Amino acid sequence: WVLDEITSHDYAEAIMKDTFKPDDFNVYKRPDLQPFAAQLQADASGYATIQLNDQPRVVAWSTIALTGWKLLILVPEDRIFAEVDLIQQRLLQISLIALGFLVLFNVALLLFIARFAQSNSRRIADPLQAINEMVRRIGDGQYDQEVPAIPVAELQDTADNIVTMGHQLSEAMSNNAILKTANSLKSEFIANMSHEIRTPVNAILGYTTLLQESTREPAQLKYIDTIQRAGNNLLTIINDILDLSKLEAGMIDLQDETFDLRATFDEIESFFAFERARKGLYLRTRVDAALPPAIQLDELRLRQVLINLVGNAIKFTESGGIEISVDVLPLNPAAAVRIDQRPVLDLKFAIRDTGIGIP
Repeated sequence: WVLDEITSHDYAEAIMKDTFKPDDFNVYKRPDLQPFAAQLQADASGYATIQLNDQPRVVAWSTIALTGWKLLILVPEDRIFAEVDLIQQRLLQISLIALGFLVLFNVALLLFIARFAQSNSRRIADPLQAINEMVRRIGDGQYDQEVPAIPVAELQDTADNIVTMGHQLSEAMSNNAILKTANSLKSEFIANMSHEIRTPVNAILGYTTLLQESTREPAQLKYIDTIQRAGNNLLTIINDILDLSKLEAGMIDLQDETFDLRATFDEIESFFAFERARKGLYLRTRVDAALPPAIQLDELRLRQVLINLVGNAIKFTESGGIEISVDVLPLNPAAAVRIDQRPVLDLKFAIRDTGIGIP
């Protein structure tokens, strides 16, 4: 402890000049050091920062056990942190240098990447343009293409796959053309055969009608009736086959004709009278009272659809029966258009049965 740190004159000078003031050198009695004195008296050892002569000082102390004296060490605060400040400055300098090197490295890396991309862009862009042109030609129908030489392996594989798909499309289109031709020939053959078969069937039905008018024998009439039913069924099948061939060839046309739908229902009911009686089933028809007596549509196609549906219903119904119904549905005024000055109807056909239904 240097005494002139506590007072403005040293101890020797004070003695020689008779200006000695013991309280100036007594820490416990200095008013400006009372907080430090209290801490010094309370703690056997420790450190604190105090102001002496307007300068910050760091004081560390320890108590001597035998005498109870306090050993104090007084060091200027700036001397303690000088090394820390020096280390901090050096670390800052090192950080700035490292940051500069990092920035220079990133700039160099970006320049290298830019030059590399620029040098390789044409190497990739030209093959991509060639592949795009090849895909465009395939899209225009030029399916058979040659594989171009591409320096990039991945793009070469892509080009090979595109050329292979083009060849496959060419084969598929060729096979499709063959199938269309074969399908057209098949439809033409079925149509011709249907006409050829329908002619003798019509002749058979005509002769059975003549036989029916020329005899009164119950047994013979029963046989004739069986022949007529079988002939009509065969004629229905032939018409269905002919319609199927027309559908496949895209040549089927709907023929509108005026007829009474109630009469059509009665004919269908009579057509299945024998079959439903054999199985003990009922066959009922219900027509909406709002249906006019005459409507215009393709009665032949409607009859075919209803006969097929009713035939399936009878086939898969073991008890109970079948009901055919038609309802006139209300039309939105905006949808109630008129064709040739005739009103348009929205009809709902329904066939209900007590069979197993469709799973």
